[in-house]
Amino acid sequence: MKKLSICIPTYNRSSLLLSQLKFLNKEIQPFNDIVDVIVADNLSDIDHRNKLINYHKQNCFFDLKLNEKNLGSIGNIYFLMSLVKSEYVWFVSDDDILLEGVIARLVQIISTKPVNHIFLNHSAFIHDPNIIDHTVDLLGHNGYNDDGKQSLIDLFVSNGTVSMFMTACVYSTSLLKSFCASRPIQTLMDPLLFSFKLADGPIFIEKDIFVLERCIGFSWINESLAIFSWQVQEGLIELLNNGYSRKDVLTMVNSSYISNRGNYLRMILQAPLKVKKNLISFLGWSQFILILPSLFFNLKRVFINVIDILKLRKK
Repeated sequence: MKKLSICIPTYNRSSLLLSQLKFLNKEIQPFNDIVDVIVADNLSDIDHRNKLINYHKQNCFFDLKLNEKNLGSIGNIYFLMSLVKSEYVWFVSDDDILLEGVIARLVQIISTKPVNHIFLNHSAFIHDPNIIDHTVDLLGHNGYNDDGKQSLIDLFVSNGTVSMFMTACVYSTSLLKSFCASRPIQTLMDPLLFSFKLADGPIFIEKDIFVLERCIGFSWINESLAIFSWQVQEGLIELLNNGYSRKDVLTMVNSSYISNRGNYLRMILQAPLKVKKNLISFLGWSQFILILPSLFFNLKRVFINVIDILKLRKK
């Protein structure tokens, strides 16, 4: 059995994908016997798909699956997971940048001591990887941790949904498959639950930077309002059935709105009625502290938009 499967879902980003594969081809050379790579193309346009097929013919170090229909972002992740037979699985975005030594470090971690989940510290950039927009604050959490729940709670409160970023997360395959088999539906915020569920046990947090996240061009950008304003919060409430206390979940939900990573007023105005009722009921009296910061944030955003419009008119 392989130790690690690197799974890459892709759609219409052949140039970025080929760059990723060229890097991985060099990185996995010393570990070919224990590491494999699987790519699933989500019915890309013919030009992108042909470039990938031609590259695969000349570089057969990875397995290539050509989906007959577009499964969606999360659907493609679930499809890839169904193919994995190794001990650990790592879903890597085709557009993020991996840094030299990442494979060696992961192999070292998973070969030293069994863990449920590995979280990789990372930095984020918008256009130029040489200009870093921000880096995760690990709050002193690093190395092996026999119970990772509190670490991920702390990281969420301080950094938001960083453990939802799939390229930063490596999972125990058997535990992940078991959890996913119980999921009634697939949603884009499932990777957040993957991390929190598998953190109910030993995890490893890597403090060194091995991943650069590209914070632009997300395939799910049109759904970001729903994801961050109510889907993430709904997912956090599910953790009540997975060993997390109401106090911990309430702390995380409140922090997502107070920090304005999630838009509380937009949730009130735009979330489906059933979702709205569920969140309002869960938040109880604590939601009243969320109204003012959310109102201020939305007014500030409107003001900035008005200023931008006036500047354009002057030009």
